[in-house]
Amino acid sequence: MAIVIVGAGIGDIAVDERGDELKPLGVGLNLLPHAVRELTELDRGERIEGLGAAPGTLAYHNRHGQLIWNEPCGRDAGYQWPQASVHRGRLQTELLAAR
Repeated sequence: MAIVIVGAGIGDIAVDERGDELKPLGVGLNLLPHAVRELTELDRGERIEGLGAAPGTLAYHNRHGQLIWNEPCGRDAGYQWPQASVHRGRLQTELLAAR
């Protein structure tokens, strides 16, 4: 069975990227606890956690800075794994190095 992940990936899979080469460009990604769990199963969890930040709260504010809504996330929400906010380029570089 062949698996294709478009954008970035690890393991015995094909990686299709639009660019000719993988460069550390892009924006931040928010990896939810279930994604960090899978990366941990692949022995990449601690390394991925070290690349970014582990937010404890998700909050929305209006343009005046007043809180609209918030909720805990990651370990602060009771998950065994953290939520991880990671720069896309750093994540791709780490996944490429792991293959």
